[in-house]
Amino acid sequence: MADDENQTKCWIATHGWRWMEVYFDSLPLSVRQRLRNSPFNLCPACLVTEFLPEVQRHSEYSRERAVLAAIEVMELQLRRDATRMQS
Repeated sequence: MADDENQTKCWIATHGWRWMEVYFDSLPLSVRQRLRNSPFNLCPACLVTEFLPEVQRHSEYSRERAVLAAIEVMELQLRRDATRMQS
């Protein structure tokens, strides 16, 4: 990600685009690919800190499956926010 490119939505407001390479390195390849293919520019730091704990709390998924599910939850939240803003 270029330094001048911001996330679509950052839940923790820490300018993660400056330091989030750490998160990409620690995520499984399938998760990194899923983030790249998302219609949104998802923040991996927010994914790991804000959405993953909630998914893990309610499931017995493997870490990889939990992170993929967290991406789905994150995208759903962005879609809901966009719908509210259009109303």
